[in-house]
Amino acid sequence: MKINLRTLLFFLFLFPLGYLQAAHVIGGELTYVCLGSGDYQITMKIYRDCQGNGAGFDGPGNGRMSIYNGGDLMNEFDKITMPPPEISVIQPDINNPCLILPSNVCVEQGLYVFNLSNSNIGNINLPLSTESYYIIYQRCCRNNSINNIILPGDTGATYTIELTPEAQQNSVGCVNDSPTFNNFPPIIICVNEPVNFDHSASDSDGDQLVYKFCSPKEGGGTLGTMGDPNLASSFGGVAPNPDSPPPFDNVTFVGPTYGSLNPMGGDPQVSINAVTGLITGIPNALGQFVVGVCVEEYRNGILLSVVKRDFQFNVESCEPTVFAQIQNDEMINGSDFVINSCGCLLYTSDA
Repeated sequence: MKINLRTLLFFLFLFPLGYLQAAHVIGGELTYVCLGSGDYQITMKIYRDCQGNGAGFDGPGNGRMSIYNGGDLMNEFDKITMPPPEISVIQPDINNPCLILPSNVCVEQGLYVFNLSNSNIGNINLPLSTESYYIIYQRCCRNNSINNIILPGDTGATYTIELTPEAQQNSVGCVNDSPTFNNFPPIIICVNEPVNFDHSASDSDGDQLVYKFCSPKEGGGTLGTMGDPNLASSFGGVAPNPDSPPPFDNVTFVGPTYGSLNPMGGDPQVSINAVTGLITGIPNALGQFVVGVCVEEYRNGILLSVVKRDFQFNVESCEPTVFAQIQNDEMINGSDFVINSCGCLLYTSDA
């Protein structure tokens, strides 16, 4: 089949190259609620591109998560059988009504909610420990088109939550639930436009929350994609089983332009307020950027948990809907004008 140049250009206009390859997991997060007697309710959210057909959501047939106590894989509860996810589509949105978003980007969310004690999950109860428990899910890989890290197409991700000794339950009840994020992050950010996103979290225990940018973690790799399929489940495989233990390697940022505390650049630089979680700044470069946001939870000065969201932000050109030359939409009584300004009705008069 022959495709002429005009057809190819039209196709690329509708579906930019970065999104033609968008078949990958683009982010995720884990949180927990203590249920007592060593049982926890785990909530995991995994995000992928709508347009992609390469990285589907894992489920009961192929989805596994691992639990480590310190650095040791616990044989009696080494694997969590993931339940089927609840899948929903999240459309992009921005707060500026004077800009039109590109129409070719959206995100699917896979929501997993389960109790560790559920027999379909693995019938797991975690005894008190002087070591942290780590609940881990790892998957490869990220989009090749990501701008701020090295070899993104070969770099997987680790989504994990740590149950510190201080946060574990006592023999009767519970002492802590993890914070949870209040809002879904913007899928699209408009280049050269101010960012003003509330990335705060809520904590049912009323603990002090501290926000910061932090490094996303690597997890898994490309082994098994071109050769021995058994390698796919190795630590360096596309779907590690079991998942590799802590400590986890940070992704490698494209320095010195980008780093864990400066993942997007900008003028002023895109940053997060440590007290409020508000992300502000003006991004001035188009592209896709991996960002890690950490919420540290403190009680009486003691760190109980760190909840991390790993997410891919897309900085795009957004078409303006307002132009310097304003034309009236309607005249009333021969002297008053009705002007539609970005969806809002304004009234003016020549009197």
